[in-house]
Amino acid sequence: MGLFRKLDSANELATGMAVRLGVDLESGFETGPVQAAYQFRDMVMRCSTCTHHEECRRLQAHAIELDFPPAYCRNRDRFERG
Repeated sequence: MGLFRKLDSANELATGMAVRLGVDLESGFETGPVQAAYQFRDMVMRCSTCTHHEECRRLQAHAIELDFPPAYCRNRDRFERG
């Protein structure tokens, strides 16, 4: 898989996980668009190095909502509700 395809896949999975967990990624813009862009980039990069993409795709295909991120999620700490 090429780099850009892998990043696109990671973007879709990370964004999809955020939606299912009820995390509003756009709320980061309240702290400033530059900081939010860096945080989003970091989230996608963490996801791109994950070895559970197929598992994550299956989970997202069957779940409209999730109460918590799966244990394997590298963005778990970003997605957990405080």
